[in-house]
Amino acid sequence: MKAVTRRALFVALALFCAPALAHAADAAKPTLIYLSAGDCTTCRAWERANQPAFEKSAERKKVEWREVRVKTLVHINQKAEWPSDLEWLRKQVPESATRRFYLIRGDTLIAKGDGISGWNSSILPAIKKLRG
Repeated sequence: MKAVTRRALFVALALFCAPALAHAADAAKPTLIYLSAGDCTTCRAWERANQPAFEKSAERKKVEWREVRVKTLVHINQKAEWPSDLEWLRKQVPESATRRFYLIRGDTLIAKGDGISGWNSSILPAIKKLRG
């Protein structure tokens, strides 16, 4: 009788927790991808002027940070310069893009922004809307 009770309790607990665990997986932190190039002077300007404040902000705590820094602007969209797990995102990058920001969750693009204007008008507002 005790074995049946324990088994029933385990099944009930598993059924009760399953929705919460599924929700927790869906609620994983999005990732903010920062696309930069070694020879990008405007990228270095953003890194000096904006990145330090962002790193200390409440918004930073809502996202994972990942930087994709290619060697040169000429190679901004070359496959060999990108991590293989971001190939799906690389295909969406224009040939001449730089200092771009992509907010993703898994393989889903949530928001993108180009330069300081895109950072202020698209990326920061999208991050502010996130829970956390």
